[in-house]
Amino acid sequence: MSRGKNSNIQVIELARGIAALMVAFYHLSGYKQLTISHYVDLGKIGVYLFFFVSGYLIVDSSAGRSVRDFVLGRFFRLFPLYWISVIFVILVLPQSFDYLTILMNFTMFQQFFGFDIVQAVYWTLTIEMVFYITIIMAIVLFRSRMLHFLWLYFGASVVLALALTWVMVTKWEGAPVAIGMGLATMYLAAIIKRYGLSAPLSLGALAVYAVTGVVTSYYGYGSNGTVEFLRYLLTYSIAVAMALVIYACRERYQGRFTMYGELSYGLYLFHVPVFYFLALIVDGLEYGPVAWVVTSILTLAICYVLHRWVEKPCIRMGKKFTQRRPAAVTAM
Repeated sequence: MSRGKNSNIQVIELARGIAALMVAFYHLSGYKQLTISHYVDLGKIGVYLFFFVSGYLIVDSSAGRSVRDFVLGRFFRLFPLYWISVIFVILVLPQSFDYLTILMNFTMFQQFFGFDIVQAVYWTLTIEMVFYITIIMAIVLFRSRMLHFLWLYFGASVVLALALTWVMVTKWEGAPVAIGMGLATMYLAAIIKRYGLSAPLSLGALAVYAVTGVVTSYYGYGSNGTVEFLRYLLTYSIAVAMALVIYACRERYQGRFTMYGELSYGLYLFHVPVFYFLALIVDGLEYGPVAWVVTSILTLAICYVLHRWVEKPCIRMGKKFTQRRPAAVTAM
């Protein structure tokens, strides 16, 4: 953590660290085998908390930047570590992929072209890419005034979520409703950051988000009332509730554990392949609390090295190619 970060940024560092730990816990601890996992999906809650963090940080820091600077900043922040994770996944995961699929996975756009992802957690990066495309559109259309039109992008995200829900119900069961809800979560966060939680626009956006969450959960995932309805509704509700609690505590936060937050992107990318690597050298290693703790500690140690020798140098390199505003912040 740099000393110049204010409490708004410090507490978000902690939020994304919590999100990464929740995702790792869901995948590694054996939680998926518990009955409660049918009702409360800790992994998806962590993912939507990540989405909130992205919207909170990235939209505001993009205003006034050129498309070139935005793209380069995102590239140097995300791709170097991502490429290393793809290589590691291919080496240790017990799956085989054709060369074209592997090659497409290096682009982070593989799902746009119908290719499989080599690691399950990469699905969220597809939504991040769609989010960045919407920001590029906002920069082109509105330039430095883009923050005045957050309501437009939030509204479009809600419409997209509802439209994809209709497509899921009537035409295609695999319609990616998560793209619409992910974007809505991100732009909800951007609105709350810009206007404050008590502002009428923020409260209105929260109400619209709640209704959208109910509709998409019930008609899209819930098959008109099954347990999936509750599972997805709780995902959206708990993730946003956690984000709002963290947001409310931002002025009191003292900046502890922010380094853990800075390692969250690496923890998210590497926790599954690190587990499989450990399983190759430790006989009998199975999903469970011990596997989660050991894997998380080892992954964080690896990510600390990568953060120091890969992420930070690449971020500095990216800054050399961009004309960043003093307040701009890099984030997952």
